[in-house]
Amino acid sequence: MKISLVYRYHNKIHIKSIEIIRGSRIADLTDLIKKEYLNELNLTKIYFGVYGKVLSSNYQLKDGDRLEIYEDALKTPKEYRKEKAKNLVR
Repeated sequence: MKISLVYRYHNKIHIKSIEIIRGSRIADLTDLIKKEYLNELNLTKIYFGVYGKVLSSNYQLKDGDRLEIYEDALKTPKEYRKEKAKNLVR
């Protein structure tokens, strides 16, 4: 069974194709993902989703799913705009 893994790393979007065992859950893949793809990220601060919908780690993956990894935003959009405005004034 094949799925796609989509994640952002060093401000670039990466898409990898992964062969998994039928019946695998997201939780079953976290060690593989950390070791093979995201060894520098803290997996406790990320979320997983399939096709834009955040899911629990118990979600059973299906053939052709696009498993996406989401990180917490460093700043809210409002904080980003405020900081940008301050820099423009200087």
